[in-house]
Amino acid sequence: MNVIPDVRPTDELHRLAAAAGVAVPRLEVQMDAKRLARIRHRRDGVLLLVRPETLSLPPQVLSGILAHEVAHIARNHSSIRSRMAIASVGVIWAIVLAVTIAIVVLLRTGLSWLWPAPAAAALCLLVLTRAIPLAVMRRQEYEADRMAATLVGGPDAVIAFLDWVSSHGGDKKSKPWDATHPSNAARRHALLGAQSSRL
Repeated sequence: MNVIPDVRPTDELHRLAAAAGVAVPRLEVQMDAKRLARIRHRRDGVLLLVRPETLSLPPQVLSGILAHEVAHIARNHSSIRSRMAIASVGVIWAIVLAVTIAIVVLLRTGLSWLWPAPAAAALCLLVLTRAIPLAVMRRQEYEADRMAATLVGGPDAVIAFLDWVSSHGGDKKSKPWDATHPSNAARRHALLGAQSSRL
């Protein structure tokens, strides 16, 4: 296992950003942050928001977290998620409008008994508008983990980050319908599998 010496967050961010070929995000401590770290895009640049305790984590854990967030920046994941959210709203309105028109037409043509068909089709499409973005976001987490492992020279720091989160109650079971992240166990397994496939 690679042992990482004490990590100065700003120095590590510069190193990781250079390795990823992206601008260095501005580090900002947010007292009420729900996650250890997250990316926020603003007009004046990219912010890396962290909780105060994030900066005092063990060096390897901190390095894994920073690498994971830099990987999200490099892969432009936030922008993709924003576009998906906008598209989802548009699709939902289109579905509602189309179903309303279909039902009105059925009622006016004496085929009111067919109304369950467009309603069922709408329900399926609405499920897809939630399922597809979730699948994309979960895939992005795996992708960010793999790139983070590349940035830090191996999976050890990313696995240390995942293990730390799991051991401190950060891998709570959430409903599949709400989970934007795969479980830490699944992410750990994917990283180890990717490493063994290279050997």
